Amino acid sequence: MKYLRSQIYFILFFGVFCGGDLLRAADPQLLRALFERDFRANQGRFVPHRSLPNNSRIYDENIHFVFITGFLSILETSYFQDQMDAIERMGVPSGRLHLIKPSSSNAIDQGAKAIFERLRKMDGKFVLIAHSKGSAEVLELALSHPDFIEEKVDDMFLLQSAVKGSKLATVAEAKNFDWTLLKGLSDADVAMAKRILFVARNAPKRLFPKGFHSLSEDERNKSIDELLVESQKAIPFITDKTHWMVSSIEEQDLMLYPQKDQTLWRVLKRLTGHDSDGMLPVADQKIDEVGAVILTTSAGHSDFTNSSRSVLSADARRALGISILTATETKRNLGHPQCPWAFGNLNRGAPLIIETK
Repeated sequence: MKYLRSQIYFILFFGVFCGGDLLRAADPQLLRALFERDFRANQGRFVPHRSLPNNSRIYDENIHFVFITGFLSILETSYFQDQMDAIERMGVPSGRLHLIKPSSSNAIDQGAKAIFERLRKMDGKFVLIAHSKGSAEVLELALSHPDFIEEKVDDMFLLQSAVKGSKLATVAEAKNFDWTLLKGLSDADVAMAKRILFVARNAPKRLFPKGFHSLSEDERNKSIDELLVESQKAIPFITDKTHWMVSSIEEQDLMLYPQKDQTLWRVLKRLTGHDSDGMLPVADQKIDEVGAVILTTSAGHSDFTNSSRSVLSADARRALGISILTATETKRNLGHPQCPWAFGNLNRGAPLIIETK
C-alpha cells in the first residue's frame, strides 16, 4: 500500500451551541474542516486555519497547555513538538505551552506526584495532553487529587494511554513465557518476539525497574481499582474532563511499519484477541469508569507524538493539536451571530469518518 489510510472517528458525545451553555467540546463541522485541510489539501504544508472570525481569540489567556510524555521519552527530541507548534501558530503564546517529561525511573504513582508538584507551582488553569505512560500518570494524578482537578484542570486528553498497563511489561516481568501461546505465528515473528523480549528484560527493566514494573498489567489494574474506590465521589466531574484518544493499526497498513512493530502487533493480537497500535491493545487504552472516547484512529503508538518514528505527516500531528485547541474553546465567541461553532441539526450520535490516502 503506497499511502496510509487513516480513519478518524470523532465520537460526538456532547455538543456546542451558540448563545447557550457550553460543554467543552470540539465542533464536528470545524474539526472536519481542520482535518480535511491538514490531511489532504495542504499536502505536507501547514496553513493557518481561517475558519474563525478575525476578531476571535480562540484561547483563554488563563489556560496553560501542558503536554506530558510517555516511557523512555528522554530518547525522543520531537515528542509533541508538532502539536505545540500548531497551537502556537494559532496564537497561543509560547509561555502558555509546556512539555513535561516524567522520569522513566519513576513508578506511575511517583510520576503522578512529580507532575502534581510541577503544576501546583504554576498560576492559571490547565489543559493536560498526555501520551502512553504519561496518560496513566495523569489519570493517577486526577484520581489522587480530585480537588485540584476540579479547581485547576479544564480538560485532560489521554492519548494511547497505558492506563491498563503493557502486555510487553507483563511478559518481561514474568520469569517464564509459554511460547506455545504464539503457535501459528511465523518462525520469523517468533524469532523477532524473542529478540524483543530479550531487549525488554535487559534494557528498560534493568535500567528503570520501578517505572517498568509499574507498567505491568497486574500492578496497573490493582492501582486503578484502589483509586476508583477511594475517589468514587469525584468520578462524575473527573469524567466530564477526561477524553480518551485510542488507536490501532489496521492489518492492511502493517507493512508501513518496522518489522518489530509488525511482530508486536501480531503477538498482541494472538495474546489478547484485540488489534493494537503496535504497543498497546486498543481495548486497554482506556477505562470504562472514567471519561469517554472522543477519538479512534488507525495509527501506530508513536505516530501522533514522535515525528522521528511516525509514518504520518507532520500535518496529521498538527491537526490533532489544533483539534485539542478548538475542543477547549470557552464561551468567548458563542454569542456572535456569525458563530462558526453552530452546527444545527447534525446527528450528534454519529461518528465522523475521514479517510486520508
